[in-house]
Order: sequence, then C-alpha cells, then structure tokens
Amino acid sequence: MFGRRGTGKTHALKYVAQIERAKGNRVVYIDMEQDVGSTEGRYADPALSLSERATRLVVDVLGIVHSQMLDAAFEGSVDIQIGVLDRMLDHFQEVLVARETEQEDTRTDRSSEGSNTDLGVDWTPGRMPSMRVGTGSTSEAAREAGVRTRQTGVVRHRIHFGGVTQSMRQAIEADEARRFWLLIDEWSSIPIELQPYLAEMLRRLFFGIPKVSVRIAAIPHRSEWRIAGDRGDYIGVEVGAELFPLLDLDEFVVFPARNREEQARRSLSFFRALLFRHISTALASRFHRGVVSTGGRHRERCS
Repeated sequence: MFGRRGTGKTHALKYVAQIERAKGNRVVYIDMEQDVGSTEGRYADPALSLSERATRLVVDVLGIVHSQMLDAAFEGSVDIQIGVLDRMLDHFQEVLVARETEQEDTRTDRSSEGSNTDLGVDWTPGRMPSMRVGTGSTSEAAREAGVRTRQTGVVRHRIHFGGVTQSMRQAIEADEARRFWLLIDEWSSIPIELQPYLAEMLRRLFFGIPKVSVRIAAIPHRSEWRIAGDRGDYIGVEVGAELFPLLDLDEFVVFPARNREEQARRSLSFFRALLFRHISTALASRFHRGVVSTGGRHRERCS
C-alpha cells in the first residue's frame, strides 16, 4: 500500500488489524519507526558492515514476530506452538567471531610450616624425677596449575533461515486462527540500503505459507525492494511478481495536472464513503449502548 505521509496508511493498517482480530484471526502489527531501532542510529552505524546491519534488522523484526506469537500461544494454551517457538530462538542468535586467542599458564604454590612442643615428666620409684622437653616441626606444601584461555573478537548475528522457516511454518500452522496477518507500517523509515534484505526475509519466511497475508505501507520514492545480481538473481522481492500494489492513496488526495476533474471526483467519492462508515460505526455503537440522539436531545432506550 503506497502513499505519501499523511494520506492514511497507518489508519488503514490499524483498521485491518481491528477487523481481522474481531474475526478471530491472528494479527502481528509492526511499526518500523517505533518498534524497531537501535542505539547506533537505527542501523546506520558506519563501523558495522552492511551485512551485519541487515542481519541485526532482520533479527529484531523476527524477535517482535516471535514475541507476539508466543504471547498469543500462551493465551490460547497451544502446547505444540509454544514448543516450536521455543526452538525457533536457536536459529537466530549472537555468535562471537574470534580474532585473537591468548593462552596463559597459571601456577599457584601454597606451603605452610608449624612447630610443636612435647613436654612431660618421667618418674620411677626410688629415683629422682626427670623432665622431658622435646620440639618438632611440620611442613605442608601444595601446587596448583592451570591454563586460562581468552578470546577477543566481534559479536556477530547469525540466522539459520532453513531452521527459522521450518519453525515459523509449524508455529503458524499450529495456530488456531484461520488466517495469519503480518502488517508492517512505516517501511520507508528503514535505511533504504537495508530494505531489500528485510524484503528477502519476508519472502523466504512468509510468502510461501498459504495461511499468511502480508501488508506493507510504504512511500513510493523512498522504497527499495530488491538488489539485482549479475546473472538474474536478486535479493529482495519483485514488485508485480511476488509483491503486488493493492492501493495507492496518493490517487485520492493528489490531483495531477492531467485528468484533474476525474481525480477530484474519485477523491470526493472516497472521502464521502469514509465519513459515512465512520459515522455509521459511531451511531451503531451508541445504539448498542441504548442511547439515541434525536433533535439535539438524548432519549434513553432499552437495549
């Protein structure tokens, strides 16, 4: 779903989320501007490579999906789904890539010394008593040895897409809901060079599951969906083949020079229907509570 800022993309996605949840379907809503971010300036840290930044972005989005699915699984007490989601965490984690390895031998010597005194009196009948004094010493020694290894390096993220895909498919299929909706808002707030990598993740994990519907709200000129390779391969998704534009909200609020009258007519019709639905929903809610407004006066009714 395309549209410039202020055209109602967020409103449309939240409306879809509300309607589908009311039907009993599972909905995961992600605001890429509010829910995803980092202390490095939203994955713009120049000290990190492009692949590492993209991997961190994908891990964060997967973490949000996993968290919301796990909460829903606990609410529904689906033991199979809870177990699958627990195993899913093993497939995206932090890994220490060692650059240097140091080994240090440690030895500890411990010793102790002491002395003792033997004091006594010998007495034999018919003889003079005699005193006995003796001294002695004791010593104890121990030695401990060990090896301590220290690694220094960079912590990197790793995603095993095969394992994550299998776990995600099992978890979604085990869900009691008939459909699974993934709604992604503010797509264009992602750094444009990272967008194809997130699109690749969505294609691998969700596009092949018939039960899943994915909706993305984006700004047309600030969106990049794929990176083309040298031999026809690519990273991301192909618009028109794997990702289909359903709605362009600019058509209802922007009047181009050509065909201006037709656009104005369509916009007027669109907003008329939008206001009618809002008013109808508000009146239906008030009627359900037993309050009807007539002629500026409120009359109580029995519901």
